[in-house]
Amino acid sequence: MRIDPAPGEAQNRHRGPETRGGPRTGSPAGLRSLSVDEVLQQAMEPVLRDLRGAGVAPPRIEDDDWTGDPDSASAMLRSPDGSGRGVYVSRLAPGFERVAAMADQVQEWAIEELWGQAPTNWPPCPPHPDSHPMSAAARGGAAVWECPVDETVISPIGALCCGDAACSGASCGGHTPAADRKPGARTICTRLGWA
Repeated sequence: MRIDPAPGEAQNRHRGPETRGGPRTGSPAGLRSLSVDEVLQQAMEPVLRDLRGAGVAPPRIEDDDWTGDPDSASAMLRSPDGSGRGVYVSRLAPGFERVAAMADQVQEWAIEELWGQAPTNWPPCPPHPDSHPMSAAARGGAAVWECPVDETVISPIGALCCGDAACSGASCGGHTPAADRKPGARTICTRLGWA
């Protein structure tokens, strides 16, 4: 994940605990049925929207204060096999930075979850769909997906298209209106390519 501007700030890339098994709580439907920390929920909702839009089943989310840090909100993402990955966000970071940080962590979970079942480059980078996924970044006060090669902003996190082949982009809200795009930024439909 890239955060701009943050000159001189080191990023904490702690991935959190990874476990196998454990209690099965929550539902695959996502956050609404669980009592997950509100800060964490706000950071996770746009990312899960992009995940579902690509046809990837979201993880079960378990409220779990595994960091033990009052300045962090944390939870466990659980796969159907019971394995898990810890995720967290800083309560002290601005909301857009929390979304970008969460997208980076959920992306790691998704890539591991898709391994051996489907392409593991979620979300695929439109200019390079067969080589790498997009990267989460915090740019100019927004959480975005960008190409990791040339840092071209592709889409706001949470605004990737639904992936329905019949979708024109307008009905799902997955395309950023041209007037709202930053100069040079383009948006995509996850299945149809550039829009």
